[in-house]
Amino acid sequence: MNIKVWLIKHQRALTGTSLGDAKAAVEGAVERLTTTATRDDKRRCILDYFRTINGPPTYITALLEHRVSWYRWAGLELLDSRSWDESERGCERVPELVADRSVIVRMRAANDPRLRALTMRVIEQLVHHFWARGALTREEALYLVKHGFARESDLPGLTEPGQPIDPATYDPPSADPEEDYYRDRDEREVADLKARAAEKLEDELVGRNAGSRKAGGKKKKPTGHNLAPACETIAAHVAAREPYPALCELGNRLMPCATWRDAAKAIGAAKPESLETALVGLLAARPRALGELWFWFDLEPLYEWADDKENAGPVADSLAKLLAEDNLSQVGRLGQLLKAAEVQMLLDLLPARRAFLNLLPVLYHAHFPKLGLWLVPPTGAAVACWPALPWSFVLVYNARQGTADQPPQGYLVNPESLPYRVLRTALTTALAMAPVAIRELLIHRLREQAVPVPDQAHYEKYIVFERDLYCPFTWRV
Repeated sequence: MNIKVWLIKHQRALTGTSLGDAKAAVEGAVERLTTTATRDDKRRCILDYFRTINGPPTYITALLEHRVSWYRWAGLELLDSRSWDESERGCERVPELVADRSVIVRMRAANDPRLRALTMRVIEQLVHHFWARGALTREEALYLVKHGFARESDLPGLTEPGQPIDPATYDPPSADPEEDYYRDRDEREVADLKARAAEKLEDELVGRNAGSRKAGGKKKKPTGHNLAPACETIAAHVAAREPYPALCELGNRLMPCATWRDAAKAIGAAKPESLETALVGLLAARPRALGELWFWFDLEPLYEWADDKENAGPVADSLAKLLAEDNLSQVGRLGQLLKAAEVQMLLDLLPARRAFLNLLPVLYHAHFPKLGLWLVPPTGAAVACWPALPWSFVLVYNARQGTADQPPQGYLVNPESLPYRVLRTALTTALAMAPVAIRELLIHRLREQAVPVPDQAHYEKYIVFERDLYCPFTWRV
């Protein structure tokens, strides 16, 4: 009896149900989970037992709104893995994801059972609408009923026998339903033409020289509606990195490269094994090159520009999409943005950045003894973002080598001394290298989030890591 009471309390705390519902769920599970129950019966019983009236957890709904496409795909998979009610939160996002910019998300959303049910309801409502307006003939309505798009009982007059018409008392309808239908169709076509014209006008207004007007002309548009500020930001970002030769040195180890753009293209197109060999050779010859490469591939200034409220607009939105997605085909329509020379430079840099970041876990696992020799801070402007890279390796070291009871070898380090931007970059980089292990380092509140990276308000008030962190004796952070 004590076990049954405990199970009822646990079920209520877990699912938020009433005492009666929790009692029924526990008693039903006891009756159904017998030695003769089949595997399918056990599965259905467990799903019913853990069913929640509050809908999916917040981490699932957060995944559906994540900016990275495979996070949104994972949210759809998790949403469909349990028997959530169609009316509960999170499910309303599924129809929106059918138009997602990622192909894999669109395909997964299109196959979601909730979407199929919603589509059938929409078709049924349309059938009711057109039948009420007289836009459907009797034969068409019967065809739709026969194929399951509507029910006879929902279409008044469909099954009633026809009444004879008395020519003396017959009063024809004041409006022709067919004429109404075609008139509405013409109005919709006109509205579509106006919408396309407005969209074309917006593209023209986002032109690169849209802000340059003569005195007395129209007002200058906000930054987010003008391509010039974004191009200036990208150009300044690249110009600050051009004095550092590491990118060209790495590219020349793969193939002859005249410019940094040629080097970036070579790095982005190289096979991982070839790129690893070239990178290890470069670091053996000049260890400081690792910090210079990290500076080349640090895009935080561009992320911050796109997220700044003062820059809000279609240009900033397009730039954010370009930075977030894995390849250009997932970004969707970018309009005038792709015509800018500065954006083309950024498109050359992004594949090289992805290839470099993919090699970081290889450097840790395959070349761990040499990391202490390679973690040398760069000089000049590159030193500002440098601490994030060695700190990301420190996080992976603690997650892989130590436990709460037995810390790894090394000296104690204090992550609270880091600026928020450095900690955020380090944690994001470490999560890409060891997503499961890194979560175990975090406090429980962050560990449960879909993206376990604290915001600045949390970082200023609370701790981030659940245990002390240690750095290997041969590293300096």
